[in-house]
Amino acid sequence: MCAAIAQGVIANTLDVAVWIDLPPRSYMRVQNLAAKTGATIATNTVV
Repeated sequence: MCAAIAQGVIANTLDVAVWIDLPPRSYMRVQNLAAKTGATIATNTVV
């Protein structure tokens, strides 16, 4: 939905999906950043 909104579709969404292509050893950097901003950690690759 975020891509559609970015293209000009009038709509609402409550979340944003972002793909971050990192090697497995770098996932914790993203997890730690997300935790500092108050995100909920679902799995080691889903925040």
